[in-house]
Amino acid sequence: MGNNRIYLTDWSIDGDRVKLVYSDEDIVYVKKVDFDRAFGAIVSAEKHEIVRDFAIKDGEE
Repeated sequence: MGNNRIYLTDWSIDGDRVKLVYSDEDIVYVKKVDFDRAFGAIVSAEKHEIVRDFAIKDGEE
């Protein structure tokens, strides 16, 4: 069984949010305050966990 883990490849600060780029080329935005508070968890967690727990939803800033 292969390892299909989608992992964080890059991140950059974009004002009051952080742009996370994943190995599947998907981009997820999180609030900078959340990123600062939970940095270790965000950079090491599975992508689906970040989307579930931290992602900025459409229309949310």
